[in-house]
Amino acid sequence: MYSKKLNILFVLALATLMVFACDKQSPFEPDQGPTVDFGAYSPESNGLPAVDVMTWNIYVGADVDKIVEAAAQDPPDPNAVMKAVDIAYKELLATNFEERAETIAKFIADRKPHLIGLQEISLIQRFSAEFIPLESFDYLEILQNKLAGLGLDYKLAGKLDNADVTLPRLTDDYQLEYVRLLDSDVVLARGDVEIADVETAHYQYYLSIPGLDIPRGYVAMSATIGLRTYRFVNTHLESAVEELRLAQAAELAGVLGGVTLPIIMVGDFNTYAPTPTTADPGTVYKYLVNGLEEPYTDIWLNNQVGNEGAGYTAPHDSDLRNPVPHLDRRIDLILLRGANQIGPVQAFVLGDDLNERTSSGMWPSDHAGVFAKLHIK
Repeated sequence: MYSKKLNILFVLALATLMVFACDKQSPFEPDQGPTVDFGAYSPESNGLPAVDVMTWNIYVGADVDKIVEAAAQDPPDPNAVMKAVDIAYKELLATNFEERAETIAKFIADRKPHLIGLQEISLIQRFSAEFIPLESFDYLEILQNKLAGLGLDYKLAGKLDNADVTLPRLTDDYQLEYVRLLDSDVVLARGDVEIADVETAHYQYYLSIPGLDIPRGYVAMSATIGLRTYRFVNTHLESAVEELRLAQAAELAGVLGGVTLPIIMVGDFNTYAPTPTTADPGTVYKYLVNGLEEPYTDIWLNNQVGNEGAGYTAPHDSDLRNPVPHLDRRIDLILLRGANQIGPVQAFVLGDDLNERTSSGMWPSDHAGVFAKLHIK
């Protein structure tokens, strides 16, 4: 039924949803980082080489409810929509990616993964009514600066730009402005990892609403770690429409079908993985793990770190200030295919404990991240 586009008649609500995605004090001082003890559990690797990977949806930082409510009015009220964008933009400022990036960078410094897949890397720009630049937040640049400030050597291995949306904003003093979001998926590689054959592409099936396309895609590359080479893939699948999400997963599986290297696929898959509270996994999960001739292995199911629980990764509150964690789903995954043998897996959820908040008491993102040490033959 789908052409290369899927037209959804929920026009401004979904458009604004893409723009702004998805006062307790922290017990730590600002110069203290998260306290996950990655070295506390080190089972034997059976002689298999280790590769350390991380995935994290880092979140644009604002609530969309008021925008959606305003856009859903019949007939729509453009002033209400613009005011709602203003409210969301203020929340984006309050969730302060500079501060959140500092905590995310400290997580990276704690374990120094070879490869990192990041979703919702944002470029936010604010313009006057005449489109004079007023303010800009480049999340990739901010995070890279935080990593460099910690003495870490990480390079941009691959980047795919997705939705590029500009919407009007009405300020408190009734000034018209515009806010732009450029959403990207990114792979960072540690300096000693050799990267080759980088491929970025958008899926042919994507969400399209009148006047606006919302593409999604993947970043893939061959990564040599020591004497072993892997195909590393980062993706962020469609959240709103399950049929599209499945079509995107099928396209990605087809692209990777002929790859002979071991494949490590990470990302925000927007599909429920099995947990104690999710008896029936999502369609995309079942397709990737059970529905292929060469299925993927969900590494969390082989996790030997017993105190990490069910691996829930979402969601924190949109303002990132919920006083206790209430994550209840596992949608941020690390999947593996093509390994003759999978040795011990040591996997950790990042940003799900109270002592892992930022200096002002925010969670680093509305998603928790996932780190895994894999031993692959």
